[in-house]
Amino acid sequence: MKLILLSLLPAASAYTWFTNDGWSKPADFNSQACASNPNTRYFCGTLAGTRGENPYPNAFPRGRNTCTLADTLGRGCNWKGATGIVVCC
Repeated sequence: MKLILLSLLPAASAYTWFTNDGWSKPADFNSQACASNPNTRYFCGTLAGTRGENPYPNAFPRGRNTCTLADTLGRGCNWKGATGIVVCC
């Protein structure tokens, strides 16, 4: 009976990252994973919370997966009052 009830629960789509609409590529210390991909785009963003929630929905409204840290020094970015990190997706 429990298995049937669990299968009726709605499926949740959890994102790993939440980002803005775009950011500039780091001028220096760009990660190899980002630099070697000609189709990559850069964003300022933050990791999802422990329950998959967006900690800054006004600043980082776009949910994304498979992003990589772009700045190898881990320098932050600021957008609409929130501090994030530069990632490439």
